[in-house]
Amino acid sequence: MYIEYSLGTHDGQEWIHSAERDCTLNIRCIFRIIVLFFYGIILASCRVEEKNSILILTFEHLNSLENICNREKNSLRNSGFLELCPESIRFTHAYVPSTLTLPNLSTLLTGLYPYQHQVRHNGPPGLNSEFVTIAEVALQNNFRTAFFSGGPPVFRKSGLNQGFELFNENLKITSRTIHNPFFEQVLKFREWLSSEVKNQGFLAAFYIPDLLFKDSTKTNDLGEARSLGFENQLEEIDESLFQLISTMKKAQTWNKTTVILMGLNGRPNPERTSVIQPLNLHSENVQVTLLIKPSYSSQSSRAQRTFDDPVSMADVGRTVFELLGQGLRKKIDSEAYFPALSLKPNIESTSAPWPGQRAIPIESGWLLGHNFGQIRSGVVLNHELIFFDEKPKYFNTLTDRLESRPNVFHGINDKQISVPIQNLIKIGYKAWKWPDSLPVAQFQIPQELWWRSENENKLLERIDQITKSGFPSSPLDSWAALISMRSRQTKKLSKFIKRLNNPGWSYEKNSCYQLSNQMKMSFTERKNCRSKLFLLWLDWNLGENRKTESELVKTSFFKSLAQLEIKRRIQKINWGLNLIWNDYSLSVPEINELDLILTKPEFVKDRLLFSRTLENLEILNQQDSAFY
Repeated sequence: MYIEYSLGTHDGQEWIHSAERDCTLNIRCIFRIIVLFFYGIILASCRVEEKNSILILTFEHLNSLENICNREKNSLRNSGFLELCPESIRFTHAYVPSTLTLPNLSTLLTGLYPYQHQVRHNGPPGLNSEFVTIAEVALQNNFRTAFFSGGPPVFRKSGLNQGFELFNENLKITSRTIHNPFFEQVLKFREWLSSEVKNQGFLAAFYIPDLLFKDSTKTNDLGEARSLGFENQLEEIDESLFQLISTMKKAQTWNKTTVILMGLNGRPNPERTSVIQPLNLHSENVQVTLLIKPSYSSQSSRAQRTFDDPVSMADVGRTVFELLGQGLRKKIDSEAYFPALSLKPNIESTSAPWPGQRAIPIESGWLLGHNFGQIRSGVVLNHELIFFDEKPKYFNTLTDRLESRPNVFHGINDKQISVPIQNLIKIGYKAWKWPDSLPVAQFQIPQELWWRSENENKLLERIDQITKSGFPSSPLDSWAALISMRSRQTKKLSKFIKRLNNPGWSYEKNSCYQLSNQMKMSFTERKNCRSKLFLLWLDWNLGENRKTESELVKTSFFKSLAQLEIKRRIQKINWGLNLIWNDYSLSVPEINELDLILTKPEFVKDRLLFSRTLENLEILNQQDSAFY
């Protein structure tokens, strides 16, 4: 008797078939066949449990204009793009629903648009636990899950940690960088893959902000310093991606992993001077790079091709849900206007259908996040880009590639444009305008004036120029006062102290200043001075005179001073990035009584000593992320 089971190509198959061919029809043989039958079921179930993994890489400032699959620098010996692109589907018209990081990552993790999951900016409260994420579904299906964050604003408090067993947000702030470079994240991923994942299926996601920090110093694999600039940062990312791919190939997980590489927004367009970057809804900021490499068997052909129809990040989120075995969920009412669709059929087949006319909502909640104003919204409709401003405008992206000539909106009779706007209104959007009470000039200071210390005097001149025209008091006054103190420009310092109207900066009224010439002070006098840093400085001076415990006091003082300087550097970088980090404390510098007293001639030696010591302090290389 010969019975054959369809058990695939498992090593035990030939043994089963051989045993059955030799079997005769008797009770012993029947029993043996039953045993073999159930053994086959067990083997088959083991194969069902084998899981293909998912790797998601998200990048700041990586728009569709950065054609990473066709760059001259891809002649680089260790190019991750050269490894990934030939195996990937390139989506040429992929759009993010927001110009900001947390709303976009929330969309990717939930498959919902910002108006649905309600994460509208980079500040609190973040993603609510009521929404199911792809990580939670993966965890329920016995995947290992991990998220590797490169820095602000992607921390656990954002709510994006839901479902991730490992949410790596550890951040070492150094004198040169305030983010975790991609190559460091790759090292952490490699460790996690070898120690925790091993042969299991996994879902891993990366947040990679490296391209934001084009003025950061980088080194290559040989330890050589790399010159500053966007292209060099992109080259660094290319090399790090190669290392990540090499790690996965060595672990034999590359072919079994679906890889999604996607931008989160675009980089600033120097020609687009009429709009602040976080509010820029033009294509250069919302049309991003999207590559998807499917998982393959070792014999499968590669999938290199392009997909030219418009897709949204919400579609990518829905796709991941399906790849994890969860079908499209029951639609909520608002999805009738802007449905999110799964790309899974289009990844698996070149003949899968896709809607010809499809509207994709876009927005920016940057003003809302700072309590400056409301959400700006728009719609991508094939080759039309529509802005729902107080005076709606739209651009034909085919005939106006630079999107510099808005078309006239003729009202309700212009159905092609009015229908998407009416749908925006139905889901809660309102016509947007720039707030009259908010001077736009304070957000138009060039990044290099904020970021580079050698440009501080130019920054002061720019702020001084802005504030001459009846400009209301703002954080710019605090920055100008601080720079004036450091450069000992007394006239400008007086101007900005007056504009800030802070009585605490008066030598006569501030109790801290009254202690500066005292050899002894009472408990009450110390209590009246509320500046911890100022008191540490006094204790250090007194300790130098008494020669008792001076080293302990000195260490504590310089540690506090270093923390303050790093916090100010982070604040200046945030201004250079147009305040994309919403925390209000990251916009107004903390000015201490010590800053003002060090402008006096008798303390010039202290000031010079502080500068030299801070340059050499190792504490600058060992700060945590407490400032975010």
